[in-house]
Amino acid sequence: MHSHDDVIHGLRDVRECREPTRRRAQRRATQDGAMGGDSDDSSFAEHCGENRDRAYDALVEDYETPDEILNAPEERLRELIAPAGLANSKASYLKNAARHIVERRDGSTDWIRKEPSEDVHEELTSIKGIGHKTADVILLFAVDADYCPVDTHVDRVTGRLGVAPDMSPAKTREKLIEYRDECGVDLRKAHVALIAHGRATCHARSPECGECVVEDVCEKYGVN
Repeated sequence: MHSHDDVIHGLRDVRECREPTRRRAQRRATQDGAMGGDSDDSSFAEHCGENRDRAYDALVEDYETPDEILNAPEERLRELIAPAGLANSKASYLKNAARHIVERRDGSTDWIRKEPSEDVHEELTSIKGIGHKTADVILLFAVDADYCPVDTHVDRVTGRLGVAPDMSPAKTREKLIEYRDECGVDLRKAHVALIAHGRATCHARSPECGECVVEDVCEKYGVN
């Protein structure tokens, strides 16, 4: 668990590193539709997490290795991961990833831990179905690499703070890496802070600005 102070420090670290001379961007509208939607209800997020875990547990109980996934019937994969949603496309993506690992990496995932993180990110995103966010999730949680996967909460909060306003998720990722490299921002800590703040306070539709722990430094882009 991360403390309230951890969240505050993580948010301020990101906010205070932004370019002081950056040209003021246009106020941006909430990007829920483009990002796949959002919910201010924490029970909804918890429910989604439970479904994800059910799907993962079912998958690894039957198929533990890339080789096993590659040789599994796609229909069976769809059944196993159905609780997570979008099973048809995700089953196909699983096959793509497994095929890449088996054919290019002899079925081993050791390269993810051993090779430079940016090289790993580039190779992962070359696989159909793996985007920047998924690749950064793998790097962050598999090898504790210093990345901040840009989900709908990270995208929204960084935009409103003025850290990365009016940017696509890919550009937001680049900006956060720039802050990491130039200012020493710990993106692992920032990731936790941005998501926690987005879920608890900086909601998509009705942000609770009066309860915001960083309101004094927030530029409130896109907030009416």
